[in-house]
Amino acid sequence: MAELKGPGLSSPLWRLTVVTYCTGILAWLGGMMLALLLHFIQRLAFGYSPDFIISSESFLQGVSGSVACFTLCDKLAVKK
Repeated sequence: MAELKGPGLSSPLWRLTVVTYCTGILAWLGGMMLALLLHFIQRLAFGYSPDFIISSESFLQGVSGSVACFTLCDKLAVKK
């Protein structure tokens, strides 16, 4: 005679819950790593100090103080 099992760790709902939490945590970590990578590339492209990836300086302040940005914009501008 077969034994009847109660809901336990082999329950489909339990597996779905664990997989959902794992997916959410991995997506969060991947998103944070992508945001930091893009922020680092932004800092290199616009000539910010590479010492600090996260700082209180806004994007507009950084671009305004960037010599490379003004040089590039000057070369791309249409002169009349």
